[in-house]
Amino acid sequence: MAEDTTAAVDQLLNLLVIGLKRRKEERIELERDSKNYWKGLKKRLPEELLNNLENDPENEAYQQTFKTAMIDLINAKQNVMMNTAIFLSKKGIEF
Repeated sequence: MAEDTTAAVDQLLNLLVIGLKRRKEERIELERDSKNYWKGLKKRLPEELLNNLENDPENEAYQQTFKTAMIDLINAKQNVMMNTAIFLSKKGIEF
């Protein structure tokens, strides 16, 4: 289970970094499901953490902090795990 959670968070982080980078550089909005998922994360994770990732999505320290916080959140809340699985499934990523 821990390996699946880590793999899922890696995929999630990769998708978010790509989307946030495109949004920042090309002024392209996130897709609707990505935007909704991001809003949900903003309710559950520290604002500073998400703002840092949003402002500099390629910063490895911010990515690692997000990854750790996300794994902790998934392990603590079953609904976050299910929402993450649904989001990744919609993106064509299955575990």
